[in-house]
Amino acid sequence: GLGVRIHRAAPQSKRTSGAVFGPTKSHQPRTVPVPPTLEAYVRDRIDSAPAGSYLFPSPTGAIWTNTNFRVRSRWTETTQSVGLTGTTIHDLRHTAASLLIAAGADVKAVQMILGHATATMTMDLYGHLFSEAPWLAMERMPVFPDPEHPVAPSRHEPDSA
Repeated sequence: GLGVRIHRAAPQSKRTSGAVFGPTKSHQPRTVPVPPTLEAYVRDRIDSAPAGSYLFPSPTGAIWTNTNFRVRSRWTETTQSVGLTGTTIHDLRHTAASLLIAAGADVKAVQMILGHATATMTMDLYGHLFSEAPWLAMERMPVFPDPEHPVAPSRHEPDSA
């Protein structure tokens, strides 16, 4: 699949509100897989945008900061209108992590996608969401039919009896 190489970060300065370019938190570049829903956009942007352009530019072609994103997306009004008052942009990161885990991603995949320095950090933040992981892993084990000893249906499948 398609991946995007992350080699620097641009957090918003609390002092100036502008983006400040620097290394990633882990000081390591990483490649993040592009979700299928964004593949066409990413490929088109790479093919058509001038070299050095941002992959997801603001309407002025600049980098998005929390402030200009919140203003241009009408973040506060939008989250209030759908009953999610107080939701932050950073909450979307936690939602993505939760969805990855629910989809069966292992801790190393979540660590790499989120850019955590260690799997321990990922487990400290999201370990409680992996509680179903052993059960899901066991259900994905291959089943070899044995006519003399039939296997009971999975707990996630309806009982056939």
